[in-house]
Amino acid sequence: HSKDKKLDLYTCTQGCRNPLSWTVTNDFATLGTSIDSDLSRGFDVEFETSKGNAIIMYGPDNSTVSCNVAYKVLTFGNTSLANANEQCINITAVSSDVNYTNVELDRKPWANSSELVAIVDGAVSQATYSMVWNGTDWANQAGPFEAGSGRDSVAVRYAADGSNATVLTGGNSSGWLNYATWNGSGWKPIKKFFSQNGSNSFGNY
Repeated sequence: HSKDKKLDLYTCTQGCRNPLSWTVTNDFATLGTSIDSDLSRGFDVEFETSKGNAIIMYGPDNSTVSCNVAYKVLTFGNTSLANANEQCINITAVSSDVNYTNVELDRKPWANSSELVAIVDGAVSQATYSMVWNGTDWANQAGPFEAGSGRDSVAVRYAADGSNATVLTGGNSSGWLNYATWNGSGWKPIKKFFSQNGSNSFGNY
């Protein structure tokens, strides 16, 4: 994306060293207006391991509380999002309009799995949540985590064997980091670790 907050998608299936082999979908979404494009990334993309579909999640520019986060699906074999509908994710515990400035996705590495885990951060109190893609929709929301710094302060990774996924956030101004683990059927409780022993010590990256 660029300073205008618009997202463009570039895709290629073969012969990708040739610039003419690439397809572009311009301005398929607009990110939230509070996003500082130099410090935050309000979008991410990940592929389902089993199906090859690309799931693109982002914090859209709107004032709809039930659509603070949105996504589009680029189905396997397609190279354009021109006919892909924007689908909303309702973070049920958030009752106000939040511009989500950080989005991170990771996929379960099992060959027969479509599972993804996401974490989204609005850099405001009680607005950082994680969720699980089951191949059809986003469910199993967990949070709230203590908000990060408004920079790239959230992360998610699956274990190499796919047995679990851990999400991490930048925590609060006292330096505590927050994490939680998804074990394939449920979330373990949110925990904290590592104090930097100082005020205004967010984990930024």
